[in-house]
Amino acid sequence: QGAAAVARVFPVPGMGHCQGGPATDQFDALGALVAWVEEGKAPDRIEARLLSRFFRLIRGFKMPKYLVERVWEPMDEEELAKMAVLSKRLIDDTFTDLVWERSQVVSDDTGTIRTFCVYSAPSVDRVQEHSAVLGCHRVDHVYEIAGIIDPADFPS
Repeated sequence: QGAAAVARVFPVPGMGHCQGGPATDQFDALGALVAWVEEGKAPDRIEARLLSRFFRLIRGFKMPKYLVERVWEPMDEEELAKMAVLSKRLIDDTFTDLVWERSQVVSDDTGTIRTFCVYSAPSVDRVQEHSAVLGCHRVDHVYEIAGIIDPADFPS
């Protein structure tokens, strides 16, 4: 009978070690274990689903995606463009495991420049390391992106 008589492995695609990542978020591993131990019904699979039918999982990328909210030191458009060039150069030369996908730039009521940038990266720490080397800003938040919704998901 071998190892399958006493152990089973059910990897969850897209899930980080134990939790997190762009994976399904609802599955009953404990129920499967209880059925195995108490009723002798060894599982051959565990059903999983998303909590919300409106969220589509991000599939087909190699690393988690993060939304990074930055607050920049006062600077004009030309200086901000230079920071973008420097950021790209750092990624090309030093942080080759990061992918800068896009950014949205806003100016709040006080004139403070904020950016909301999407990166593929192996970890939050790696995103923060890049930010520390780049300088001239602080990172207010880093969120792991769990899914995408858009207007097409909601019929009229």
